[in-house]
Amino acid sequence: IGNADNSADGLEKIIVGSLQGILRIYCPRTKGGGHEDLMMEFQTEAPILGLDIGHLVGSSEEYLIILHPRKVVVCSVNVDTKTQDTGTFYSISQIYHHKLERTACNMCI
Repeated sequence: IGNADNSADGLEKIIVGSLQGILRIYCPRTKGGGHEDLMMEFQTEAPILGLDIGHLVGSSEEYLIILHPRKVVVCSVNVDTKTQDTGTFYSISQIYHHKLERTACNMCI
């Protein structure tokens, strides 16, 4: 949970990853939630074992950290500048990755 897209309003989002490698970011607007709260869905290349948000890479922005079995990836969540009338579109940009020598099971940031 955190301000994954660094929005000015500071609203916290819920970030969920699956063993199928699907990353979803939700911005709950109402109690109970629903499919309309889904901000973005992104297919990664490997299972997602852990997620965190933190101030990394020497910046005041928050970055999304994704733990895969053999790699840690630091990403930024960006608002697409080509936003259309149908809504806001988001993308994920990889900032940094680090390959692991051994299989990971968890992380602490």
